[in-house]
Amino acid sequence: IARRRLFDHLRTHYQVRDQQDVAALSLADLGTDAPTRMARHQREQALLDAMAQLPLDDRILLELTYWDGLSAPEVAAVVGSPANTVRGDLSRARAALRDLLEADDASWEQTLTEFSR
Repeated sequence: IARRRLFDHLRTHYQVRDQQDVAALSLADLGTDAPTRMARHQREQALLDAMAQLPLDDRILLELTYWDGLSAPEVAAVVGSPANTVRGDLSRARAALRDLLEADDASWEQTLTEFSR
């Protein structure tokens, strides 16, 4: 019964059509497994901790760029600064964030890329 319920859930969640297909899938086919989710959570927590240490202006620029997906001219319109100033400030904010993250995780760019999706 539990196996059938699992297959029903997987079919619904992953839109798999028949029971045979579900049984043949691996965890990699279905998405992230527990260790991957745990590692992602740890990277996410490290990022949030580092962001909390940044000055508010830097944090706003990074959030608008990475989380909201705005371009430099769009961020400039939001914060009321010229686009070139925003680009320079954003570069400085990324460097400050990188310095904070490199103490814990050398793959900081991968971390930022993952959370901007």
